[in-house]
Amino acid sequence: MNFKFQRPSKKTTKIIIAVVLFLFILSCVIGYGFSIGRRAKSDPNDYVVAVYDGKDIMFSDLRKSAEAIAQNAVAQGAQITEEARPLIFAMALQNCVMDIEIEKEIKERDIDVKRSEVKEQLENIKKTYPSEEAFEQFLAKNNLSEGDIKDDLKKQLLRKHLQENIAGDITVTDEEAMKVYNQVKAQSFTTPNGAQVLIAVFKDKASADAMKQELTDGKEWDDCLAKHSDNLLQANKQDQKSIMPTKDMKGPIAFVKNMKENEVSAVAAGPNNSFFLVKKLANVAGGVTPFEQAKPQIVQFIKTQKELAAVNKYFSEKMKDAKVDVKDKSLFQPVQKAKPAENTNKKSK
Repeated sequence: MNFKFQRPSKKTTKIIIAVVLFLFILSCVIGYGFSIGRRAKSDPNDYVVAVYDGKDIMFSDLRKSAEAIAQNAVAQGAQITEEARPLIFAMALQNCVMDIEIEKEIKERDIDVKRSEVKEQLENIKKTYPSEEAFEQFLAKNNLSEGDIKDDLKKQLLRKHLQENIAGDITVTDEEAMKVYNQVKAQSFTTPNGAQVLIAVFKDKASADAMKQELTDGKEWDDCLAKHSDNLLQANKQDQKSIMPTKDMKGPIAFVKNMKENEVSAVAAGPNNSFFLVKKLANVAGGVTPFEQAKPQIVQFIKTQKELAAVNKYFSEKMKDAKVDVKDKSLFQPVQKAKPAENTNKKSK
């Protein structure tokens, strides 16, 4: 059976109420670190779903792509029904074919990634954890090695470079940047009145009490986090300061409003038998970030959107006549609705 990709009808698209992004785009925009999941174990019952360009597409590959599509749709408020299953599998198959085309394109364009790029991204991931030990715990919990993370990062960076290569030189005018700035200013570039804080959440009160004492004795925040990493549930490092709006200083954290700058709070009880500390660094006056200060971030955002549009256009043209030899066509056929049972208790005339 030859399977030719077609644009789904408006009626069918409404089933999942979401714009489904190609696997290429997903791999480029997903954040590093937390997006990297547990490695799937090989399944002895795995089988070939389709063949494209001489390469086998396994059911495990199709299922992984379908899960990403479904999760993306649910995140946008869609309700996934059994009726949507064939459409999702069809989109997942398109993603798998795209993946093959992308790998070919990377090879043909001789695109590579420097070790220093991977190392830099890996260090950025590690910075999101309270300590090196916490990062190692993450790896162990997810059955991953540092090499696995590097492989994922290299793949993402290769696709990012391909995106830039296809798009070529992109310019962004001040008019374009100003338009976007005005659209997102209220949500993205307006800072509320509040306080700059550091927060550490612990599994037990003893660890929280110990860190409180250490901070009182003059020990550095990050050093304390590293020491108590085994008992931390969540924490931000000194270079990861967050802003707590004044309007949110209520209930269990109302005390932050009256704290002095550089003061460390008493240990407080949190949800689910947790305990936390807050260090208030400084009060922050609300305001709007000026355009010139926000401009670099906006320009980069617009450039990325233009690159993605160029990539979509490029691969959409390549995919128009893509033909796939589908081995299991049942996955892509409409779900048969069960017929209502006949009423056997009809009255005899």
